[in-house]
Amino acid sequence: MPLSLRHGHSTPPTSGAAQVSATLTQGVHGDDRASVWLFWGRQDGGTNRSSWEHAQLFGLNTGFNPATFTSTLTNLTSGASCRYRFYTSNTCSEAWAPATGHLATPAPSAATEAS
Repeated sequence: MPLSLRHGHSTPPTSGAAQVSATLTQGVHGDDRASVWLFWGRQDGGTNRSSWEHAQLFGLNTGFNPATFTSTLTNLTSGASCRYRFYTSNTCSEAWAPATGHLATPAPSAATEAS
């Protein structure tokens, strides 16, 4: 079975931060361990790693059962959109989550702007 990723839940952005998750399914016992990355930014970088503004390596998945990875995106700009996508690879294969996730950060309220 090849590597596969699917997006999990995301929390609505608040105070410039949001949580996102994905589940990795890795092949049979004996496959090389897979590294798991999260890419994000204001634009959708698709499946081109160099097209994303930010990247975070989670580390290696050492198990061969489905594993869920969760990350908190911080310093999100108020009133802006954020796109994100998970990526995984090992010496045998690589895979992107099938679609790019999207978060819309709330614009600052009038009370916040006035202070």
